[in-house]
Amino acid sequence: MLTKEIIFKHWGLMVSEIKQLSERAALLQSNDGSQWVIKRKMGEDAAKNELKLLIYLNKQKMKVPSPFLSINGDYFVNVEEEKYCLYSYLPGKVFSASESLQHPQLFGKTLAVLHKGMDQEKLEADFVKKDLYQMVYGWAVDQIGKVDDHIQLKTIFQEMEMELRDRVGNIKKQLIHRDAHFKNMVYFKEQEMGIIDFEIAEVNVRIFDLCYCATSVLNEIFLDKRLKEQWIHFVEKLVDTYHQNNPLSQLEYGSIWYVMLSIQAIFMAYFAHIPHLYKINKEMFLWIYEKKELICSLEESIG
Repeated sequence: MLTKEIIFKHWGLMVSEIKQLSERAALLQSNDGSQWVIKRKMGEDAAKNELKLLIYLNKQKMKVPSPFLSINGDYFVNVEEEKYCLYSYLPGKVFSASESLQHPQLFGKTLAVLHKGMDQEKLEADFVKKDLYQMVYGWAVDQIGKVDDHIQLKTIFQEMEMELRDRVGNIKKQLIHRDAHFKNMVYFKEQEMGIIDFEIAEVNVRIFDLCYCATSVLNEIFLDKRLKEQWIHFVEKLVDTYHQNNPLSQLEYGSIWYVMLSIQAIFMAYFAHIPHLYKINKEMFLWIYEKKELICSLEESIG
């Protein structure tokens, strides 16, 4: 367990308060108002990659957390056989899902600028490279089939398989955030956001982050019919703003629906043995499927 004494011992910080943010992260605050975030790391290789990425992005003047060296000059500190890292705290506001619906341009521009900064081959070498088609058809579909043999799902997966494979094979791949949840984006002021939590960054199709951002909002407002109907407009503006700042190909535009369904399939598989979470993700999958015409019409905007 982290204590004020342990933090002072390793980082020399006089902490007045430790506030738990999640199972692995805590907010540290000093008497003068200074703040930091300390996190328990999931794995050493991923943690080293994240540190390398954050150091690079900070040099590019991106608004991301800055890692801090310990008194011993290390970024990692061992406490009770667990590794911890200390980061600067990004002050600002995290929008709720309903608030996010009102700010698609902020999210679109933020992801576009981030992807420009991360689109460097020299950064990619040590990061995991994922094949979205294999994630769905080499794992997720099998996991879903073990708990749900509904004929509609089987038909949809059969219908989209070859199209997804061909699209994933031909659209841009690069280092992405991979957890571009709206809650991992921090609003500072007009037209300015920062991004946190790069622990699962990977090389994948770049529109994965756009689609993940969109579905993370949908997940939170899905049971509100009024807000849910605003979501398509949110997606349109999100993608259009991204395109203005970091152009998408026509094939990428046309692949957004497929990638959204892929993300939902992955969540369905992940929650396959937690009935209430599987159910809501399945309902989202089927709802997005029914919105194919609206979502795929985004492609027409660059015609």
